[in-house]
Amino acid sequence: MEDERCKILIADDNYVNRAILREFLEDDYEILESEDGISAQDILDKENISLVLLDYNLPKKNGVEITEYMKSKDGLKDIPVLVISSIYTADAVDKFFDIGCIDYISKPYNIKVVKHRVYNAIKIYEKQRELSQELERQRKKRKQDSDLLVHMIGHIVEFRNEESGPHVMNVENITRRILFDIYSKTERYELNEEKIEMMSLASALHDIGKIRIPEEILNKPGALTKEEFEIMMTHTSMGANMVSKLPSVFNNSELTDCVKEICLYHHEKYDGNGYPKKLHGDEIPIGAQAVSIADVYDALTSKRVYKDAYSHEKAIDMILAGECGTFNPLIIDCFINDQDAIKEIKKSY
Repeated sequence: MEDERCKILIADDNYVNRAILREFLEDDYEILESEDGISAQDILDKENISLVLLDYNLPKKNGVEITEYMKSKDGLKDIPVLVISSIYTADAVDKFFDIGCIDYISKPYNIKVVKHRVYNAIKIYEKQRELSQELERQRKKRKQDSDLLVHMIGHIVEFRNEESGPHVMNVENITRRILFDIYSKTERYELNEEKIEMMSLASALHDIGKIRIPEEILNKPGALTKEEFEIMMTHTSMGANMVSKLPSVFNNSELTDCVKEICLYHHEKYDGNGYPKKLHGDEIPIGAQAVSIADVYDALTSKRVYKDAYSHEKAIDMILAGECGTFNPLIIDCFINDQDAIKEIKKSY
């Protein structure tokens, strides 16, 4: 059977010191050894280490450098470090703890002290790891529940519109694709993967305000009158207002704010001729800009009560010709660059 014992790294340039510690511990743990900081770092990178016994005055890379390296790496920063040293002035002890070590073992070694401190350090580490894993599991579960709720609400809105259920997923996935392309091209919008995923999820509720629009206007087969269109335009502000009153649904104020922005601004146009605020250029949040073109494209290529579906090529021509309003030139570039992938997204749903 494979040995599943915890691995301890003893990093000390003195062979005798390593041998003593190995003799104390090898019955209960798998022991790895290093005589300098470079080889210690190499072992840390390759092995699943549970605890490090670290000589403060290690050659090539000393104990401070090794500990700082560990604290800079996600896979290593939580591994407990016990300093082994014969230098125990008050200043030295303070330095041990300042660099992140959890305890120290003085030379010459006391076998009972060594065993107890090693055992306690590993058990604390294991409990902390179990707690971190459980917290991460709960976080993922809450996110899954939140995502499911957002998608359910988004689909309910689309069904009332007598639009295809896939519209929600099409807009979300096209938005995500465009935002990732923008992220790869510029730092102008301070995007990152977490923000992109949040904006993409928020896009599912871009039309939630249409719940408040009378059905005879929402599903009218012909062109809307001026008065009907003015009523239709209110779905943006009504959606933002509805979301602002339901923060507990999302349990995430940042997501709630993002949904409100997208509800309110996804019909704004880059030249200032959109609604409801007539925002111009990058006054429009980048998430709402991406949702806007994704929404337009999917609406053009889908059958509606007032029209048949246009082809992908026809929709692209209409967008480029400005028939659907103006868009950020960068978003247009990304949209054209991604059009094959966007076409596949449309087919997928």
